[in-house]
Amino acid sequence: MLAKLKLYFRNIKPDQILYLLLACEFINVAYFFIFFSEHHYLPGPFIWDKNDTFMDFYSPLYWALNDGFYSSYKSIYPPLNYYFLKLFTIGLNRNEIFGPFELRQNFPNLILVVSVLYLGMLFAIVNIGEWRKIRVSNRFLIWLACAISVPTLFALERGNLIFLAVLFLALYASTENQWLKAIYLGILINIKPYFLLLLIPYLNCYQFNRGVLIKSFLACSLIFWITSFAPGFSVATFIASYFNFAAGSTMGHDGMLALPNTLMNLYAVKWVIVYGGAYPETQHTYAFWFSFIKVMGYLTLLILLLVLLFRRLNGAELFIGTIIFITNFSITMGGYIYLCYLVLLPYLLFSREYKKLSMLVLVIFCFPLDWIEALNLFYEARSSYLGGGFVLGQINLAVSLGAIVRPICNYLLMALFIGLLVKKYGFYGPKNAISQ
Repeated sequence: MLAKLKLYFRNIKPDQILYLLLACEFINVAYFFIFFSEHHYLPGPFIWDKNDTFMDFYSPLYWALNDGFYSSYKSIYPPLNYYFLKLFTIGLNRNEIFGPFELRQNFPNLILVVSVLYLGMLFAIVNIGEWRKIRVSNRFLIWLACAISVPTLFALERGNLIFLAVLFLALYASTENQWLKAIYLGILINIKPYFLLLLIPYLNCYQFNRGVLIKSFLACSLIFWITSFAPGFSVATFIASYFNFAAGSTMGHDGMLALPNTLMNLYAVKWVIVYGGAYPETQHTYAFWFSFIKVMGYLTLLILLLVLLFRRLNGAELFIGTIIFITNFSITMGGYIYLCYLVLLPYLLFSREYKKLSMLVLVIFCFPLDWIEALNLFYEARSSYLGGGFVLGQINLAVSLGAIVRPICNYLLMALFIGLLVKKYGFYGPKNAISQ
């Protein structure tokens, strides 16, 4: 029986897999729609504050409009984002708008414009680089599968700027020209600074590339310097604000459990259980095991970094490993960082050695896991913006099975990739030469 199943899955056509994934995603969308119809707010894994919908766009936009992006808002976005947001303030009178929520109330069409723009960027992404190896007739369906996946819907619901970064990540991955690569990387870092980690492949001791490092540094510095004339911008204040956020000191447990991306995010479950009413005699047990999970996550991340720096890997392996490293790197990146897998996925699908890893990515994006409750919570909510201002009060907000499975899958992706590299190249030293 098992042999027959293996034979079936080995002979299954890509079109059939695509239709299966779309079916799974339509189940997700149907669940979200039915839940919203009954409760007037979206369930997990969407952000817990139901009145905060689209505010990742409107809050910085308001402060960009009023030139308080850095002086008052203390934004952690590099200045390039300020100029991107400034494009959407054309025609707006700042003297008539007195807060971000009023901006959202008076100009709801802006989020429609930016959502269409984001989906357009997504369409460009699936027509760039390795995605071009797929038949043109399937690319619309691939775009649709990407557009209605949980991480994409999560980012759209917030109106987050991550789509702009993922577009330039796709451009960066698809070009061989060193100067273009440096420019795209410079733009990436000036959108989201953690993309500085993309320099890791150039630091590999077998492929150390001083020329690319210098070009990338020059491109990044020049873009930063040109855009640093944003009103109120101060390098010292920006760095302090960014590292304060990166340390997680400004992130609540709701932020850590809304579409968690790393194993370390599950540490927040400990807080929910231990401080949310668990029996006193079990609290030490919970504290130990969740602390162990957190340590295991960081330790595996360190091992991957050492492999990327000190093993004789080829270019594709370095890129795959770096993206996996970035997605597991920090709790503060949130579920938005999963969108990087939209660029990485074709590299896995067209790889003989690492194709099996794509299954874990597809579980993260497509599988209908959020209708199964893993942990029930009660949360004080003000109102639901999508529900037309419907007053909520206390809501029953469950941490779904998806919120547990996705970070575990992301961790397994990292652990299995390390295992495959060690099997191929050896633990103490390389077994094989680089195969490009």
